[in-house]
Amino acid sequence: MTEISVQRKIIEILRILSESGVPVGARRIGDLLSERGYNIGERAVRYHLSLLDERGFTKKHGYLGRTITDLGRKELEEALVTDRLNFVMTGVESMIYQTSFDLEQGDGDVVVNLSVIDKDRSDDALRLLGEVASSGLASPYIKLVDEGEMICTEVVAEGKSVIATFCSITVDGVLLKAGIPAELKFGGLVRLKDREFEGFVEYIGYKGTTINPIKIFLSKQMTDVSGAMKADGDGLILANFREIPEIAEEKVRKVLTELKDIGIAEWIYEQGGLVLYAGVNGIAYLEEKGIKTDTRPNAALMPFSEMVEV
Repeated sequence: MTEISVQRKIIEILRILSESGVPVGARRIGDLLSERGYNIGERAVRYHLSLLDERGFTKKHGYLGRTITDLGRKELEEALVTDRLNFVMTGVESMIYQTSFDLEQGDGDVVVNLSVIDKDRSDDALRLLGEVASSGLASPYIKLVDEGEMICTEVVAEGKSVIATFCSITVDGVLLKAGIPAELKFGGLVRLKDREFEGFVEYIGYKGTTINPIKIFLSKQMTDVSGAMKADGDGLILANFREIPEIAEEKVRKVLTELKDIGIAEWIYEQGGLVLYAGVNGIAYLEEKGIKTDTRPNAALMPFSEMVEV
């Protein structure tokens, strides 16, 4: 039995105890482990419990069984963070794989970001999103849904509106469909000076975080889309970077040019990879202008035909 295998079983025992409000015995823990796919006998469970007792992670209550301690809960929380490190990337890859947008047909499922705003700010939001789209820093395609209506299996809450914006992850799906593998590496802030790409100033890897990197920078309001929109301006916008096989560069450029022609993607080809401006730059602009949002990047799939130009 490997050390990793043992550690996973110990963590699962702590999880079982944390979910119970009363002491749990070794036999019951063994049954619950079996239900979760861990084949381990009662004797082995008792051995693991004795180790947890020694470390102060569990407390024995005579024949009643054991409960988890505060120290045990802290250990479990830290372990769960480690388990979640690949969660963001797994979700992104799933969206990329499910993208069905067809360039020739101009339709199919695309990945969208979902942003909740106060309904009474909807008109202002549409006007501001139009300004960003006109600047070329975000796709013009959106969908606005009001309270009580359905969007991506969710009902919009009373007094709220939801804006779906085109997510740049869709481009990775289009490339994959064209036989071009793109490996998403990191997301962050890029500087634009005189509307020209200067490079990343801050970034976070997709495989090293439990939260979407774009959401982190968006929530911290670190952008300066307003400055970037000016013809001679200096600003910071959201973008992500993916590695592309060098041999596929010509084919990649062809696909991206076709996407840009219909207003979908703003891109920069760097050595060894591709920079795409994030679809939530319009939402970042709303935040800069005082419109609060609750945004989930690459939140769902939506038929492109449901989106309109703002």
